[in-house]
Amino acid sequence: MIHFAFEKEAALVLHSNGILLKLSLILSYSLYPVFIFWIVFFYMKRREIFSLMLCMLAILLVCVYGVKHLTSVPRPYEVYGVEAVTYHIGSSFPSTHASLSLFIFLTLVMFAGKAMKRNMKILLFLWAMLVSMSRWVLLLHYLVDIVAGWIISLTLVLICWSIWNERIESEKARKGIHIVVGYIIGLVVWKYSSKAVVYLTVITAASMIASVLIKRQTLPKDIMKLIENAERGEDIKSFPLRGVVFFFLSATIVTYLFPSSIAASGIAALSLGDGMATVVGRKWGRMRLPYNRAKSFEGMLSCLFFSFVGSLPFLPGMLAFLNGIIASLVESLPHREHSKLNMLLDDNLTIPIICCCVLYFLCINFQFCA
Repeated sequence: MIHFAFEKEAALVLHSNGILLKLSLILSYSLYPVFIFWIVFFYMKRREIFSLMLCMLAILLVCVYGVKHLTSVPRPYEVYGVEAVTYHIGSSFPSTHASLSLFIFLTLVMFAGKAMKRNMKILLFLWAMLVSMSRWVLLLHYLVDIVAGWIISLTLVLICWSIWNERIESEKARKGIHIVVGYIIGLVVWKYSSKAVVYLTVITAASMIASVLIKRQTLPKDIMKLIENAERGEDIKSFPLRGVVFFFLSATIVTYLFPSSIAASGIAALSLGDGMATVVGRKWGRMRLPYNRAKSFEGMLSCLFFSFVGSLPFLPGMLAFLNGIIASLVESLPHREHSKLNMLLDDNLTIPIICCCVLYFLCINFQFCA
């Protein structure tokens, strides 16, 4: 685990202070009553978005405990040879307390509106910081664990808040999430493919169920509003969460069928290559492809370049470049919008599967991976 050179000495000094240790224990356990307050507050004061808050909380916990299960990092007290002072669950990385405490603060600040006074927001911010640092003093987490917990919470809340308030265009929101989250998934698959396939299967199944519920309009109104702000209008009626379903379905298939480096490259081609092709093509695309007037030469080149660059951590240079060529060709293929054929030729499904099939064929028959 990455940690600062001074971290061990400083943490051990703070841990040896009896008064500071007791205060840290109190702060650590204070998360639970404040969490109950958070639930009661949104239920009583902002019931119109209570379901959304619970949904965000569930996603946060899945992310945190998913990363914990994937990484399996030992706790600092185990590494430093010190006796544990409180009960704990699972891996050190990331910190659940840090993630939850900041999540409580951010959701109250961004979604509570005038129901939460300014002084209370300041106190909650200080409390969140103290709870997070108490886990370091107790030798239950490294500093990097705490920062990682903050990043997970901040990312989730900012994405939901921006979509909820329509601060960014839905297409930009989708592509931003597609690129960042997709490439992170590729890195996870590369590092922990055997564990990642289980999570990908569960997420795929959950997204399919959610798609059916959205189409039937059976979800709470606050969650429906968030989805409607983020989804394309035509997809809400025909196939809600279509991109999400196909993305995780294809990621699950390639992770299960192919070696981790090839699977990660296919996911990188989909996230970085396809995502940047759309961004570049829409903003700077001028030269239309002769076989597909809806696509541009600029977008095709950007798909090739970013698929190539995104694959370099996983594959040799030549094979990564070939991955870029394959991805750009598949991404540029024409298909009729809103047709049954298009359902099977969705980029989120075809790009990673075709890229992985070709890469695997080259590795097996021509030993490109050697």
